[in-house]
Amino acid sequence: MKNLASILIALTIAGSALAQAPALQRGISVQMPVTSSAGLLPAADNPDAWVLTVAESGDLYFGVESITPESWQQEMRSRPRNREQELYIKADGRAPSSSVKRVLEAARADRFRRVFLLTATPAGAPPRGIAAPAGIPLWIARPSVNAAIVLQISDDHGLPVLKIDNQQVPLKALQHKLEDLLRGQNDGNRRMVFLKTDDVPFADLAHVVDACNMASARAVVGEN
Repeated sequence: MKNLASILIALTIAGSALAQAPALQRGISVQMPVTSSAGLLPAADNPDAWVLTVAESGDLYFGVESITPESWQQEMRSRPRNREQELYIKADGRAPSSSVKRVLEAARADRFRRVFLLTATPAGAPPRGIAAPAGIPLWIARPSVNAAIVLQISDDHGLPVLKIDNQQVPLKALQHKLEDLLRGQNDGNRRMVFLKTDDVPFADLAHVVDACNMASARAVVGEN
C-alpha cells in the first residue's frame, strides 16, 4: 500500500507540473543562426507572443499564417498591445536580410524601438532543459548623429565584408575592434553601432549584432 501511495503522489506531482508548463507556440521551422550572446526569452513561447518568421525564401509568417509586409502592418494595427509587448523575429540564417529589413520597417511604423532576433546557441552550451527560446536584441531607429560607429555590411561571393570608416574588419575581430573603439565611452548613445547593410544573408547580420552585444554595444538599424 505504501508503494501504491508513493506512486499516486508522484503521478499527482508530475501532472501538476505538466499542467503549469506553458504551451509552446506553434510555428514554422527554420535554420536559425548560432550566436554566443543569446539570452533566454521564455516569453517568446507564450501563446500570445508576437513571433514573425522569415523563411529561407524570404516568405513571411505570423505564427503559421503566411503574410506580406503590408498585411503584417495591418495586422499589428488591428491587434491591441501593451507597452511591454515584444516582437520576436525568427529568421532562417540563409534568408535575405532585405526581407528582415522590411519587417523592421513595419515594426518601426508601429512604434517598436526594439526587436529580438531568435537564434540558436552554440554546440556544447550548457543544457537548458526544455528548449527555451533564446535571442539577441536589435534596436530600430533613424541614424543618430551621436552614434559612435557606423558599420557597413556587404557580401563578397558568399563571405561577409565588414567596414568601419572604410577600413575592413574581419568578423572574428569585430568584438575586440568595437571594444577598442568604445573604450571610455559611458554614454549610452555613444555606445551605439549603426548598421548599414546590403542584401546579405540574415546570418551575417545576426553575427554582427552578436559581436556588438558581446562588446556591450547597442546594435541599431534604420534607413540606410
